[in-house]
Amino acid sequence: MMNDRDLQLIDHNDSVAVLESLISKSTLQHCYFVTHSFPDSKNRDRRAAAGLGAFAPIGDFIYFNRKAAEFFDSHLFSIYAIEPVGHRFGIHQFLLSERPLNRNQLFKQWMRRKNPATGSFGVGGHLHFQEYNPSLSGVGYVFERHIQHTIKSTFCPKRTKRCKRGKCPFDFPFVDLTAEESNSRVIRSLVR
Repeated sequence: MMNDRDLQLIDHNDSVAVLESLISKSTLQHCYFVTHSFPDSKNRDRRAAAGLGAFAPIGDFIYFNRKAAEFFDSHLFSIYAIEPVGHRFGIHQFLLSERPLNRNQLFKQWMRRKNPATGSFGVGGHLHFQEYNPSLSGVGYVFERHIQHTIKSTFCPKRTKRCKRGKCPFDFPFVDLTAEESNSRVIRSLVR
């Protein structure tokens, strides 16, 4: 069954070509396609109607990425989009990483609920994780059918003195940008 989302593109997102180019121009060498689901994603419309915030899980997602950077001792940058209102809540991200990430460890962390006693920092949802393959249409699927969001900085593990002093070498993890790429939502959102 087709719905409105299947028939129209999300017009305020960056173009697929620009996003694919940004991924290829990242100084973070590893890229993964990750889908996050949340345990109460089917209750999204009910949460919104109750004034609980339909997008509240984004905070958990951002927290998870920040903690994953520390856990894997790797700088991470997320280019992501969420399901439109009226659909189950999920997040698709292209996760750029300085170092290779262990799929099983990331999966286990997301599946476990946040618990400081055990060091868990997930939400108890499901996670699909694979290496990014530019020949597949992942970027098109995500950014033509979902709502693009941006983050303001790289998730930094703060392991070196330079990073701890606020001079992280990955604060701006892209090189050789064209004018169109520089004007993208992803780049304009970065705090420099």
